[in-house]
Amino acid sequence: MEKFSTEEVGYNKDEVKKFVSSVTREYENLLNKIYSKDKKIENLEYELNEYKNNIYKAEEEANEIIEKAKDNASIILNDALIEAEKINN
Repeated sequence: MEKFSTEEVGYNKDEVKKFVSSVTREYENLLNKIYSKDKKIENLEYELNEYKNNIYKAEEEANEIIEKAKDNASIILNDALIEAEKINN
């Protein structure tokens, strides 16, 4: 804690002004750091959401590709069975 010297009419005004000015600067610096950190967090949260959305889209597309591949495989298998039946008859 800051200690101030006293004069006839109270504390030394210059010392008090200097101290208040120092505290004010430090407070402003801390507020600026907090604001900066808040902005960084906001940006990182936005980026995280973008990555999540991209992952969900990729999963959906992968599932669609798998379903199409299964459908194509089923068609090919059915065609092969029909051809095998023709050959056996």
